[in-house]
Amino acid sequence: MKLLTCLLVSVAVVVVVVDSQNYTYPVPTPPGGRLAVHGWLILPFSDQIVINPSTDKPGPVRGWFFHHVSEFPASSPHDFHLMVKGSIRSLPTAGSEVATLAFPLPPAIPPYRVEWTFTPPPPFSLNDLLNGALTRLDGVVFNGSFDTSYERIPTNLATLHIEDLPTAIWLNSSSEVPVYQNLQFFSYPFIEPESPYGQNVTASLLNFYFAHELNAPITDYDQIVWMTIDTQQCKCECLDGGDCGCPTTSPNDWYQAINTQSQRWVFPDLPNYPGLKVTKDELTAYAINDKNQQITCNSLIVKEEMHCCVGPYFFDRCDFN
Repeated sequence: MKLLTCLLVSVAVVVVVVDSQNYTYPVPTPPGGRLAVHGWLILPFSDQIVINPSTDKPGPVRGWFFHHVSEFPASSPHDFHLMVKGSIRSLPTAGSEVATLAFPLPPAIPPYRVEWTFTPPPPFSLNDLLNGALTRLDGVVFNGSFDTSYERIPTNLATLHIEDLPTAIWLNSSSEVPVYQNLQFFSYPFIEPESPYGQNVTASLLNFYFAHELNAPITDYDQIVWMTIDTQQCKCECLDGGDCGCPTTSPNDWYQAINTQSQRWVFPDLPNYPGLKVTKDELTAYAINDKNQQITCNSLIVKEEMHCCVGPYFFDRCDFN
């Protein structure tokens, strides 16, 4: 245990400069700012091979990584709602020994039951990540976190490579911010859109991570759930009145219509608070995609809650179920 402790505290953050990405935000993000320990909730893609068949050694696990956790107060270095896409790879801990990243991959195995998190121990600048200058983080993978009912367990040293930043929303703590009346979530597909699996989807039942869209500090919570959508119970409308190429019966066409990362879904029959409960009941929600198609589905089912804390500091667990 003493050796493991020494390994955990010795991990460093490595900065890689990327010139091709230019992000802008409604607040300043000067280099080196928002310095703090920033953790990440691991949300892996399904249908991926994590053991290299030629070497029989662990490979990277690809997925979404949710900023764990955001905070509303303007003085906080965590005042951004973030989801990044990338890969995490286990690092050697004893000579060349590399332990497999052991968290389950969806949807063959229920995704969590507990939280899996990644934390670089030293503080680093969230602004550098927001600006595209920081794309690699070295840290520790944990089973659990501060908001789980058990003490978190370190399992691996690992490197997170950040490839994309699909969701980066500044959290305005002003009391003047209008509160959403209806429930709104962002969706992130289980199947990586660019993978071969994402180009030839044959099943109508699709799996997504849904992350609650943070809006106002008084009523908000950062809930993440596993959601299924049966596209056989979806319909498409062209909002411009013309032919926008709505999908017909092909499961792959329907998947391509709703697989956009950070797609906003509105639940017209549900208030913004409280959040979603795990249930077998089918819910209705609609999304407007980048083709100006409004997709309305009556078949959303919440399979599992993976994380939920209440604002404005998101330190206490939700109790919706």
